[in-house]
Amino acid sequence: MKQPVILSVGGGKGGIGKSTLAANIATMLAKKTGSAGLVDADFGGANLHLFVGAKRPRIGLQDFILGTQTNLASCQVATKIPGMWLISGASDVLAATTPDSLTKQKLIASIQNLIADYILVDLGAGTGSHVADFYGISPYAIVVTDGQTVSLENAYCYLKNGIVCGLQALFIHQPAAVAIISKFGAPLSTGEFATMNDCIVALRRTDAAAADSARSWLLKRRPFVVVNMARHQDDINRTKRFIETVATYLGISAQYIGYLPWSHEVRESGNDGVPLVSGRKASAVMECYSVIVNNLIALTR
Repeated sequence: MKQPVILSVGGGKGGIGKSTLAANIATMLAKKTGSAGLVDADFGGANLHLFVGAKRPRIGLQDFILGTQTNLASCQVATKIPGMWLISGASDVLAATTPDSLTKQKLIASIQNLIADYILVDLGAGTGSHVADFYGISPYAIVVTDGQTVSLENAYCYLKNGIVCGLQALFIHQPAAVAIISKFGAPLSTGEFATMNDCIVALRRTDAAAADSARSWLLKRRPFVVVNMARHQDDINRTKRFIETVATYLGISAQYIGYLPWSHEVRESGNDGVPLVSGRKASAVMECYSVIVNNLIALTR
């Protein structure tokens, strides 16, 4: 069986509609490809089940983290959407909201073995290690922003921390390489490198093979940027300039795949707990979701 396409869904800033977007994209992917899965990896604030019209399942991520379920697939529950399953998050069990590094790595490996055409991993807000570790789960990611300056800055930090954590994991048995990569992740006031390219150049002086591996890893990163709740063309224009900045300073090629306008119907669908795209009513929002999902399929298949 073919490997699933795994897409982490993040962006750093809270309140920009990551869970709503993840639920709707997964719903449309299930319709178009046959199967899709949702994993709620928002430790401490899991609520993805509400966006697919489900009560909190009795079984979920907390059972795998705490060891009462050894197979992550057994934590799946069906949704009302044909072909779409959900693994709900861990937010009401304190011990499960702060998994240690070993448990996170086991979880990431298990997600990669789940069965579906597409799997969306909904991340929490922020740019800390929990979120950054899951960015590296797959070359693909959906980066959500509203096009505002604060949101774009958070998205930049999310991507930067994600690639630093990903490269540190790549060189986990090469402490000299990890030390150099870590310097790029340091605050700008103390960091030695302005760009990831500067970091790779420094790494090459120490270990040419490691530099080649790092460059190859970066070239495979495929962040897809979506502007959610867009109100003006300026929101999209700022986002496209942000993509240029990401290429210059982080050395990865992000790609804009569409926008979603600010809409009352999206807000109402969230309150109703039903993905907007599960209906058949034509609307501008439905058309925008269709463009985004068609772009995702084309770029990942």
